[in-house]
Amino acid sequence: MSRTRRRARAGWPATAQPVTRTQTIYGADFSGTDVTVLVASMPAGPARMRWLLARPVRRRPGDGTTSRIRSLAGKRLVVAVRRLGQHRWTGTCGQGRVSRSRWSDAAAGLVAGVLVFASLPPRGWWWAAVIGLGVLSAVLAQASPRRRLLTGACTGLGWFGPGLAWVNGFSPPGYGLLVAVQVAMLAAACLLAGRHWWLLPPALVVFTAARDRFPLGGFPLAGLELGQVGGPLAAVSPLLGPLGVVAVTALAAAGAAQTLRRRRAAPLLAVALAVGLAAAGWLLPVAPTGPTLRVAVVQGGGPRGIPAVRANAAAVLDRQLQQTALLQPGEVDLVVWPENVVSLHRPLTGSPTATLLGAEARRLHAALLVGVTEPAEPGHFRNAAVLFDTNGVQTGRYDKVHRVPFGEYIPARGLLSRVVNLSQVPADAVPGHGPGLLHSGAHQLGVIISYEVFFPDRARAAVLAGGQLLLLPTNAASYTGQAVPAEEVAASRLRALETARTVVQAAPTGYSALINETGHAHQRSALGQPGLLRATVALSNRTTPYARTGDLPALALTALTTTLIRRPTHWSPNNS
Repeated sequence: MSRTRRRARAGWPATAQPVTRTQTIYGADFSGTDVTVLVASMPAGPARMRWLLARPVRRRPGDGTTSRIRSLAGKRLVVAVRRLGQHRWTGTCGQGRVSRSRWSDAAAGLVAGVLVFASLPPRGWWWAAVIGLGVLSAVLAQASPRRRLLTGACTGLGWFGPGLAWVNGFSPPGYGLLVAVQVAMLAAACLLAGRHWWLLPPALVVFTAARDRFPLGGFPLAGLELGQVGGPLAAVSPLLGPLGVVAVTALAAAGAAQTLRRRRAAPLLAVALAVGLAAAGWLLPVAPTGPTLRVAVVQGGGPRGIPAVRANAAAVLDRQLQQTALLQPGEVDLVVWPENVVSLHRPLTGSPTATLLGAEARRLHAALLVGVTEPAEPGHFRNAAVLFDTNGVQTGRYDKVHRVPFGEYIPARGLLSRVVNLSQVPADAVPGHGPGLLHSGAHQLGVIISYEVFFPDRARAAVLAGGQLLLLPTNAASYTGQAVPAEEVAASRLRALETARTVVQAAPTGYSALINETGHAHQRSALGQPGLLRATVALSNRTTPYARTGDLPALALTALTTTLIRRPTHWSPNNS
C-alpha cells in the first residue's frame, strides 16, 4: 500500500490544514495574512507534496518542517496569495492557510487592556502594562485591518472600562460616552499601527497626546504613563516627559514580544534602545541647587464621597484650623492648605475669613497658602490659591487655569440644562491666566491646583517662570474610592521627575504627600483621616531638558519613526 493511501486511511485530509503559527518560506513573510494554497499542478512527486501540504505546519526550531517544504523548490507549485482580500500573486511557494478566530483576537485584546489597567494606581503593577502591550503587539502583527480595530476596541474596553469606573458614580451616561471616546481613539491608533510592531510605540504616543488634549481640553486620567511611575522606565521623564514614558514602555513591550516570537536582532535592539533612553534620563543631574525651606501640609480630614456643593464649609474650615493649631510658632516657614477648604459667599479680600487667616499666619510666623473659592459675576466663581505672608497680609494669588469639565464648568450649559440635571455644578469657574508663580520672601513658589497636575504644561509653566518647588493644593473629597487620589499622587511624582522639583501636595481628605525631585513620595497621609506632614525640602533652580522643550522632542521622534522607517508591506514572488 502506498504511503499516500496509508495517510488517507489514518485520517489525513488531502487539503491544506489551518496553520497555527506564522512561518517564512522562500523569504516570503505571511504574517497576519489570509494565505490559501491552491495546488494547480504537481508534475513530480505528487504524493509527497500532498502529504506535506496536508499536515498542520508548525515552525519549531529544528523540526525540519521548513526545510522539507523548501525541498519542493524544484517542483512547480502554483500558489494564489490573497492579502487583505485585495491582492493576488502567483509564484513558487508552499504554505497552508493562516486562520485565527476573530474572537481569539478580541479575547487577547481584552486581556491586554486588563493588564494595562492593572498597572494603574493604586495597584501600580508597572510590569503588567509591559506584558499587556506585548500581547497587543503580537496580535496586531498578525491581524487584518478589521481585526486590528476589533483588538484595539477590546483593549480599550479592558483598559478604560474599569480604569474610569469611578465616573459612573457621578454620571452613568457620561461614563459610557467617555469610555466610548477613549475606546474609539485607541482602536484608531491600533489601526494606524498596522502589522508593523515598531509602529505601535508611535501610535500610542499619538494616542496619548490626543487624549491629553481632546475632548474638552483632554482627560489624562487612567493614562499609561501613570502606571509606570513606580517602574524603571519612568526615569526617562526628565528627558522626554510623559510621552517619552509611553514610548519607551511600548517599545520595550513590542520589542520583547517580537524577540520571543521571532528571535531576531531588530526587536532586541528596540528593547536595548528603550532601556538606554531610560538610563540616559536616570543619569541626568536632578540634585537641588537652591536653599531649603521648612514646610508643613495640613489635612483636616472628614467624610469622603460628598460633592462640593453639599459640603459643610464651616466644618471643613474648623477641621483645618484644629490641625493647624498643632503647629508651634516659628516651627515652619510655609504652611500649605488644600484646595477649596475656604468656601465663601463674598470675595475674600476684606472679609472676616481673611482676617482670621491673616491672624493664623502671624501666629505661626510663617507664610500660609490657602485654597479659596469665592463668587465672581453671576453664575460664576473663582478657584484660587491665596498666599498670606508672615505679617498676615495677602501677597499674591493664583487662579486655576485648567478647569475640570462637568466638575467646575458645564460646556454648552444652556443646551444641556434642558435635558440634564446640572444641580451638582450650579456655577462655572472663571479660568485664570498665566503661570502659577507666587513670591514668599526670597523664595519663588510654583503653584498648580488639583486637576492641573495631570497636565505637565502647567507644571512646566510654573518652573520656567522661576518656581523653585511646586505646591499642589487639591481636593478629592467627592470621590469614594482610591483611584483618583492615588492617580493624583502618581501624576505628582511624574511632575517631580520631569521638572526636578519637590512637589508638596495638600488634600483635605487625602492623599497629602511630600515628593522629592526623584519622584519618591517620602511622606503620604491616610484617606479620610486628619494629618500633618512636616519636612525640610530643598529648592532648586535646575531646568531639565523636558522642562525646556516640552513634548516637542517626543513628537518629533514619533514623526521620524513613522516616515523614515520603511519596510515592504506586501509580498510578491519578485521579493522572495
